[in-house]
Amino acid sequence: MKNSNGINYKKGDRKGQSTPEIVANKIIAQIESEELIPGQKLPPQNELAKVFGVGTSSVREAINALQIMGYVEVAHGRGMFVREELPLNQTIISTMEDDLANASPYELFELRELIECHMVKIACQQIDSKGIRRLKQIVEKMRAGVDEKKEYIDADLEFHVAIGNTVGFRAAGAMIRMLHEMMHKNLDLAVYSQTSQYRKDATDSVEEVLEHIIEGEEFHAVRCMRNHLNLPRRAVATKTNRDKYITGED
Repeated sequence: MKNSNGINYKKGDRKGQSTPEIVANKIIAQIESEELIPGQKLPPQNELAKVFGVGTSSVREAINALQIMGYVEVAHGRGMFVREELPLNQTIISTMEDDLANASPYELFELRELIECHMVKIACQQIDSKGIRRLKQIVEKMRAGVDEKKEYIDADLEFHVAIGNTVGFRAAGAMIRMLHEMMHKNLDLAVYSQTSQYRKDATDSVEEVLEHIIEGEEFHAVRCMRNHLNLPRRAVATKTNRDKYITGED
């Protein structure tokens, strides 16, 4: 069954998938089959929730996932649209895993910045009081771990993953975790969080990110997140004397 916007609302279930994943995959299937075309407007989230028979939180999480995957864009005041430039299909994406595993530190840093700055922007728009409390708790753990390197590293990763999770970007959070692991495998762990002063500076920068998220200041939140992510990049370049390799400079 389709509504006037062309969305197929046939209900169904897939074992092993969450409700948001089911909703997102149904929309992806229609985009890739061209039942939904680039530029087409999607129904409001409350309508999607009603016709799919799910909660609005599940629809919101599905839309967030579709945004980060590049299938949907949200224009505030106008609605949700299928993107004009669509991502590669899932078959092609799966073949990129080996390339990611063999990526240079520069590529990993750039990919992480691309994903996390976008997540911060969405967080400024959508985070709720519960999400804010969660991020504040993690920052407190980072502050408490300034003198304990491992505790700090664990809390720092938790903060980055939590930004995505608090606004429904669980897939992006999982990717950040994977990138974090790859970066630690490809680079000497000793260059990360080398001193307590480094950990203090990094925690200060995270607090700035959180402050701007709370105020909904997208530009400043993204700028501060970029500055925070550049700290380990500079630390690696300085420690290993591989500035060109890490920064991508000629």
